[in-house]
Parts: sequence; structure tokens; C-alpha cells
Amino acid sequence: MMFSDEYLEYWGTVYVAARLLELGIPFQEFLEDPWASLKAVGLRSAPLCLACGYRPLLPRQVTVAQALWRRWEMKTDDGGPRIPGQRPAMVAEEEGNP
Repeated sequence: MMFSDEYLEYWGTVYVAARLLELGIPFQEFLEDPWASLKAVGLRSAPLCLACGYRPLLPRQVTVAQALWRRWEMKTDDGGPRIPGQRPAMVAEEEGNP
């Protein structure tokens, strides 16, 4: 498959910044479907981070973030099980819905 220079430069920058080689994703595989590769390792936000002048999460940070999200999805603020679609109390208060 042939890619334009702009495509290679853009996605190459994302690939290096997101340290995808450390996560075992070959560059050619990444180029064929960058969004699927980023989603698979929990780094869908990498292009946005770079566009805003930030670096994507490090691989270990991704692991911790995913564990925290799984835990948040399973528990409420009082430790009980979370009802699907339920917002945490802090977010509901900020939105004016206590």
C-alpha cells in the first residue's frame, strides 16, 4: 500500500509520540489502520493530545488509566455497583443536577 508523504509524516509523528513500538505494534500495521491500533492500546486521544501541544500517555500510564476507568465503571461513589449511564456525583453537581 502506498501512502502520501503527508500521511506518513503525520501518522509517523503520532506513532513515535505514542510509543507504539514499545507496545508491540509494527509501523506498517499501524499505518494500515491507525485508529484501530490506537483504540486497541487505549491511546485514541494521542492525535488530539499532540494537536493541543501535549504528549500522549506513556504505556504504563495507559495501563493505570484503563484500570481506573474499569473500576469507575463498576462502582459508585458509595462503593455500590454502578448503574449503566449513571454519572458520578461530582460530575452531576457540576452540571447542575445534584
